[in-house]
Amino acid sequence: MLQGMFGKRLAEHFSLLESSSLVLGPKGNSQVALTHMRMPNGFPGATPHIPPEKAFSISVHLRRPDSIKGWGTWLDGRFHRFTEWDAGGIQIFDMESDPVALRTSGFDSVHVYIPRSVINRFSDENEQKRIRNLHCTPGTKDDVILHWARMMLSFSDRPLQLPRLVIDEMIMMFCAHLSRTYQGRSQPPEVVTGGLTIWQQDRAIEVLNEHLDGDLALADLAKEWLPARDCRRIASTALPRPPCAHSPARGRRICGAAAFA
Repeated sequence: MLQGMFGKRLAEHFSLLESSSLVLGPKGNSQVALTHMRMPNGFPGATPHIPPEKAFSISVHLRRPDSIKGWGTWLDGRFHRFTEWDAGGIQIFDMESDPVALRTSGFDSVHVYIPRSVINRFSDENEQKRIRNLHCTPGTKDDVILHWARMMLSFSDRPLQLPRLVIDEMIMMFCAHLSRTYQGRSQPPEVVTGGLTIWQQDRAIEVLNEHLDGDLALADLAKEWLPARDCRRIASTALPRPPCAHSPARGRRICGAAAFA
């Protein structure tokens, strides 16, 4: 089970009595957590120190703060003051950098907690170098993360009835965006080209048809000698198309997945 600075623990860190949260992914080291925090009056001082964790926490603001006067963050003991923050503004916290936040006015934000193990899995599956650091100026507007967080947040008050393959794809999409947009310039992402052979495509479709209930993860497809990056390519090219564009078996698979949405 995923453990870290999210959900009830994050709420208590900010002295909040309640917050809404959501954990994505199957049990194990492939989970990501979202925590929705509303603080109309902000926090009266610096937040307490956090024990180091091998994870990143990405905060995205759902609306423009009324004021950011006095806002800032200590990272590794150095204070960084903010000058601008709009709706969709984000900050990426390396949870090993001893982050301490100063938020003296109200805010409405979502914190995405993503362990390094999840990002490492993304890098390994895509045959890229592992990400060491994510660089982002606090307050940078990121519409991709904003819309992703809003979409995922809609499941925080109801059961998350989505196929594992869809959830895994959403997590990997988030990792891909972080990798391409915020990893250090000295470590550019490696572009991997290639594709599936005909027999690999046929085998992938067979496996999908055998799991019409949606209980299938990318790792399950990868066990059938298919690189995980190509498994995602199958999902991304298949799901947006109408069922009538596929064979009957593929149509049943997509309709089965849509029924969980």
